[in-house]
Amino acid sequence: MAASLEDFDFSAFSLQERLLLAQELLYSALDDMQAEPIAPEQMQEMERRLADLRSGQVVGESWESIERRVQQLR
Repeated sequence: MAASLEDFDFSAFSLQERLLLAQELLYSALDDMQAEPIAPEQMQEMERRLADLRSGQVVGESWESIERRVQQLR
């Protein structure tokens, strides 16, 4: 039987190592997404979110700000 994520102790990794792992997982998922076409509904949702961001209805947050919040949780 395969191990689940709950069985894996991520605390053995430093914050930097966990962030690098997350980045690699994201890139891997993006590679897979590029191999498969995006459904029209997904494209519409992405376009809606981008329009919200550009119109100012949604405010983005810098990576530095997010990283500070994560650091404060520790």
